[in-house]
Amino acid sequence: MPTITVDERTARQIFGGNVVHRRELTGLTRAECAERAAVDLDELIAIEAGTAEPGVFTVAEVAEVFGCETDDLMGDLRWIPVAGQNGRGHYELV
Repeated sequence: MPTITVDERTARQIFGGNVVHRRELTGLTRAECAERAAVDLDELIAIEAGTAEPGVFTVAEVAEVFGCETDDLMGDLRWIPVAGQNGRGHYELV
C-alpha cells in the first residue's frame, strides 16, 4: 500500500477528526469529554478542529476517556523521524 507524506496541519486535522469520531461514538458532549480528560473546553475544540498541537499527556488523557490507545487516535498516521535530525521528521498516511 502506498504512503503519502502529509504536513503537520493535515496530520492535526486527521487526529482531530479521529477525536471527534471517538467522542461521538461514546455519546459524550465536548464539555463532558473535556471535563473527563481534564482539559480546557477551548483546547478540546481546537484539537477537534485540528488547530491545536496537544502534548503527549493531553493525548493520553483523551485516549483514556475513550478507552483506547493513543495510536488509535492517530489512525493511519505514522511519525517518521529523520536520522540525526534531533527529533525532526514527517508524518505519513499509510
